[in-house]
Amino acid sequence: MKVAFTGGGTGGHVYPNVPIIEAMRSRGYECIYIGQAASLEEQVMSKHGIQFRSIATTKLRRSFDYRNLFIPFLVISGFITSFSHLRDAQVKILFSKGGYVAVPVVLAAYILGIPVVIHESDRSPGLTTQISMRFAKVICTTLPARFLLGPLKGHKNVVHAGIPIRNIFFNIQEIQDPHLKNITRLNPYILIFGGSQGSRALNQLAEELAQIFADSYTVIRIAGKQKNALSPDLPKSNLHTLGIVQDDMAALIQGASHIVCRSGMTTLVEMAALGKRPILVPLPTAASRGDQLENAALVEELGDISVVHEGTNFATRIKEAINKELSLKDKVPKPLFGEVTIPFREETITNILIEHLGE
Repeated sequence: MKVAFTGGGTGGHVYPNVPIIEAMRSRGYECIYIGQAASLEEQVMSKHGIQFRSIATTKLRRSFDYRNLFIPFLVISGFITSFSHLRDAQVKILFSKGGYVAVPVVLAAYILGIPVVIHESDRSPGLTTQISMRFAKVICTTLPARFLLGPLKGHKNVVHAGIPIRNIFFNIQEIQDPHLKNITRLNPYILIFGGSQGSRALNQLAEELAQIFADSYTVIRIAGKQKNALSPDLPKSNLHTLGIVQDDMAALIQGASHIVCRSGMTTLVEMAALGKRPILVPLPTAASRGDQLENAALVEELGDISVVHEGTNFATRIKEAINKELSLKDKVPKPLFGEVTIPFREETITNILIEHLGE
């Protein structure tokens, strides 16, 4: 039997699919992935030997952009192509992790009578989830029902399933990249990253923190797709810039003295799995729908996590947050999610998929 997966745009919509696919394949199911060509999802799935089929799609830009005018045509095109992929592969169930690529795939599966299971990472549903949940047999959520907001709150099809994270976060190996291994071995380091898309604000912050902590820390920034737009690191500088990091990510996080990052839910759960307490810089509403602000507010309450917003004296306020964490060094700090249990494994979702196969 074939199981289809979809989701894309950012790492949070892609990486959680991997452990589910591996679990389904270990049980004898054939898996395919439907996503955007030349994308992160294609790169990740190809690396894991997962059959990938592409569709045309684009994201909704929240400010005025002429490219938004093409969205209806691309959704129709993506729907037609998804319909063909699902029908030709004789798919029996679809799992959607969300992101803009998922909408035409979910619609095509529903028209074909294929059961749909979706996953929402955040407290409130994004636009893709708001559309997809109308066609879904099950809506898996990261958080227990009492923390959900908006249309998810009280929905009869919601199941608390946690969020699957990659095996690299359970079986941490030594850093493999020789250059990265050398950087992390020399001094304690501050790790700064803004997700696979990168972040201009965090990239600039890294440069300022490298100066502030010149005598005490190495600063490693993961710039994602923005690396090529940045100036090369200076020789003998304590600032080191990386692009997209995959296999070494867990080891890099584990070894960091301090972490500054966005507050996407997948990132938060990965941090919790490693017992880390990052300093969070949520995406502002000008660049998002506010989901990261909701996530950050939750762990700030549950785990007493430092949340710092972009703006005036940004680097100074991050320094103060680092000093706060240093003051907790000899104490037992709260876990990231406090006493709330967030499943990290894929069993719940895998069992849901098997239960609804071919309904």
